[in-house]
Amino acid sequence: MKKIFYSIISILCFQPVFAGVLTVSNAAVSPGQYNNITAAVAAASVGDTLLIAGTGINYNSFTVNKRLVFIGTGHNPTDKQNTNPSMVDDILLTTGSSQSAFYGLNTNYIYTNVADIAGVVVSNCLIRNRLEFSRPNSNNWTVDGCIFSNTDINIWGFNPNVGHGTITNLRVRNCIFNG
Repeated sequence: MKKIFYSIISILCFQPVFAGVLTVSNAAVSPGQYNNITAAVAAASVGDTLLIAGTGINYNSFTVNKRLVFIGTGHNPTDKQNTNPSMVDDILLTTGSSQSAFYGLNTNYIYTNVADIAGVVVSNCLIRNRLEFSRPNSNNWTVDGCIFSNTDINIWGFNPNVGHGTITNLRVRNCIFNG
């Protein structure tokens, strides 16, 4: 009886979990499942990956409200067939977006508007303006292999006028500050 009980419990508790992959393209000649990132984020489940096609057409701004992975073409796409970047404007991280990751996007601005956004990864992105931690406790972020092209502030920290808190374990490595 014990063996049957433990077998049933293990089957119920250890079901495999699969993350989905959603494609986004705003080019009519090469459509994705979604033609804008906002619609793809709304349709995505926690843990899904959004593949953002490089089209040379700006995808505009969007808000992230759940843990997702965004993959673009890189800060310097060299594909012989498509050298267009995955270009977006501003990326706002809100409640639920901790542990999100951004790879290979050409973005203007990545910022938070709530406290406690933690564990975010920004890698191999071209950041045209800056990263901004405008609320406290944005901890354990990794910024790796990015190019910052702003001639002013590239990483802006905690604003003491909006509350108390700290930003800890911000790892910035292998980045180019070109401005």
